[in-house]
Amino acid sequence: MKEGIHPNYRPVVFQDPSANYAFLTRSTVKTQKTIQWEDGKEYPLVTLEISSASHPFYTGRQKLMDTAGRVERFEKRFAKTEGKLVERKPKTIKAVPKLSAAVKKVLKNAPTVIAPLKREGRDGGGPPRGRGKPPARPGAKPASPASPAAPKTGK
Repeated sequence: MKEGIHPNYRPVVFQDPSANYAFLTRSTVKTQKTIQWEDGKEYPLVTLEISSASHPFYTGRQKLMDTAGRVERFEKRFAKTEGKLVERKPKTIKAVPKLSAAVKKVLKNAPTVIAPLKREGRDGGGPPRGRGKPPARPGAKPASPASPAAPKTGK
């Protein structure tokens, strides 16, 4: 391996304080905190907000964990209004920018693309694909007769 280009891969303790759960694994995560592990050695520590020990999917319990302080923020806003309903300003809708003359000209001269017709067959209930001619597209020009092949000239 080339020296100096790889991150420091070392044992790290990940801890979920809400569930009082920690595990030791290897990682390249950078942290300043350390903790003394069960074996007596000191390892870098990463704290987690949620882990398999506290997540409702794994525990089977529906427990609301408010680590971001959402309830406190709501109560603070609610206290400002004193429980009254607050009318909000309607959202303003931005006007669509007008197109320049050059862009209008390009759009005007752009070819119109016609979507291909849905072929009958496996999904349409008609004859299987590959047999017979495909249906003609509306507005398509009729096919011109095949031109005779040019004779091959050899040296």
